[in-house]
Amino acid sequence: MTLSVRSLTYVSCWLLVMALLLAPWPLGSNRDWAWSPLAAGIAVIGLLQAVNEGLENRQPSVPWRSLLPPALAFVALIVWALVSAQTAIVASASNPIVEQAYASLGLSGHPRIAIRPDKALIGVMLWLTYAMAFWIAVEVGREI
Repeated sequence: MTLSVRSLTYVSCWLLVMALLLAPWPLGSNRDWAWSPLAAGIAVIGLLQAVNEGLENRQPSVPWRSLLPPALAFVALIVWALVSAQTAIVASASNPIVEQAYASLGLSGHPRIAIRPDKALIGVMLWLTYAMAFWIAVEVGREI
């Protein structure tokens, strides 16, 4: 039995629907551990859809020019979150409030722009998962 391109589209569609319908149960409590499996699942569905697009050898359904302004804003958001999670504040630019926050939270190391860099990176994972789900929905939606 061989999978046709059309059946791969339906598989991608129903996997996305199941992931989005089941996501609120573990994520209703907003626990960080629940986002990782959802992100991995959406990434696998995205890879399946990318293989589907490659087998069909087709162009994206939405012209890139129409998505350029929101895409640039999204890239700027991701870059800022990564920079804020990784960039240490220079001692001369450091704010005493940030140092007090680090001390009261029991955090060690050099203060960063983001007080909790791990939360900033989880936010990046969340936003990339949302973007992948959007892309899959746009690409699958034109076929169904």
